[in-house]
Amino acid sequence: MTKLVFTRETALGRVWQFLREEAVWAAGGFIIELASGGVGFAPGGAALAAGLSGTRRLYALGGAAFAALLHGLPEGLITLAALCIVLAAQLIPDFGSRVVGSVVRFLAASLAVFFSRVSEAAEPSQLLTVFIAAVMSGVFAVCVYQLLGLVKLRGLDMSEYRDCAYLAVVVGLGFLSLAGLDYPAINFGRLTAAFVVLAVTAQRGLAAAAVVGIPCVFGMCAASPEIGGGTACIV
Repeated sequence: MTKLVFTRETALGRVWQFLREEAVWAAGGFIIELASGGVGFAPGGAALAAGLSGTRRLYALGGAAFAALLHGLPEGLITLAALCIVLAAQLIPDFGSRVVGSVVRFLAASLAVFFSRVSEAAEPSQLLTVFIAAVMSGVFAVCVYQLLGLVKLRGLDMSEYRDCAYLAVVVGLGFLSLAGLDYPAINFGRLTAAFVVLAVTAQRGLAAAAVVGIPCVFGMCAASPEIGGGTACIV
């Protein structure tokens, strides 16, 4: 009986570890790509995948690919082809250099987002929007890559300016995308923002909540002043 209970607890522990360390990235790629379809400033799922490494990148790409197909055809197929750029970038060695890794991820995310949206740009202003989105996606990927590297090396230290800067950019650009999931009954970005701020406040205090909450509001406001204003009231 004791052995059976131990085996069950071990299995549940493995499932929880998989959900926390792997499946969460597939969900992230899916949600960000689903929210950022069309011509806009928001980073796409390719940006998140480009900032990851190993199996995490593959899971994020899988989630983004599924979301791309939900956008319909032929846009979905164009996005799938663009995601292959991020997949191919995983074959490029970084030679143990964080700088080389950052450059590769910036280029992969930028090119993937640019080529997935440029076909929808019918006017010069829309082409400029796509270019800005590509650059922002590259920045997002680099910040995700650097932030996860710091977390793996020594954990997240909110007293370090570099950690706070990377986290602020990731949160701000991430919620710029999440604000796109706007439905009559609820805005997914606003709901997530409230949950994240409350969780960070409980775990790390008000100072850490400010580091997360302020960029969150700015990202939501950049997507839509009305949504951002409501988010500011909640946060």
